[in-house]
Amino acid sequence: MIGAKQVAEYVAMKKLGLDVEISMGRVVIEELVCDGAPQKNAACTTLDVGETITHFNGIATPTLAELAQEMKTHKVGDTVELTVIPYDATATTPDTQKAEKRTVQLMANVNDPTRPIIGFTPADTRTVSLPFEVDISTTDIGGPSAGLAFTLALLDELTKGNLMGKTRVAATGTMSQDGSVGAIGALEQKAVAVRDAGADLFIVPAGQSADEMKSARQAAGSGVEIVQVKSLDEALAVLRSHGGEALRATSA
Repeated sequence: MIGAKQVAEYVAMKKLGLDVEISMGRVVIEELVCDGAPQKNAACTTLDVGETITHFNGIATPTLAELAQEMKTHKVGDTVELTVIPYDATATTPDTQKAEKRTVQLMANVNDPTRPIIGFTPADTRTVSLPFEVDISTTDIGGPSAGLAFTLALLDELTKGNLMGKTRVAATGTMSQDGSVGAIGALEQKAVAVRDAGADLFIVPAGQSADEMKSARQAAGSGVEIVQVKSLDEALAVLRSHGGEALRATSA
């Protein structure tokens, strides 16, 4: 599983042109969808949390990409055969010798009734391959909302100069592997913390609502400038406009 730190490592190193890769992992059931499930052969009652799906109608599905591809040829109500490996807490990898076949009726996606789904939420089994190990201090920040902050801190550490300049900077926002910055919760409370920490600039996601921004600006006070961004590139541009230095890769 990869979290905010791992995505930040990937995005930062990708930005610097380093050799990084996110690999898809096996298909593991994290949650089962029971709302709207069919009465017969529903995934909700046929499958179990923690199981690994290895085949769809006899065709190997090592990752979600292959499973999604096989699903394209089916419709809601179709009955399919899944090969699954039961969860074993003592095993480091699924034991293929314990594989079982299960019959499942495809159900409708709640947001698109014409699109069939098996009826489960997959676990995040992706892994990140990095050219070297990095250690991001999480004393004051953590969780998905720290993604942008993690990424900026790592870029500052891996490059020459000072991305922040003399400006005291705070940042919040989720980070996607394509470099986009996503909205977060409790923005007003974060603005209070930023104000109390003495920051001059607070970089936040462009996806926050107008009401959230109004409350955050009131909470932060006139001493903190709040700027919204959609991506890492926009965040870096904001830093440069406030006296920060441009990215300059550190020599090996």
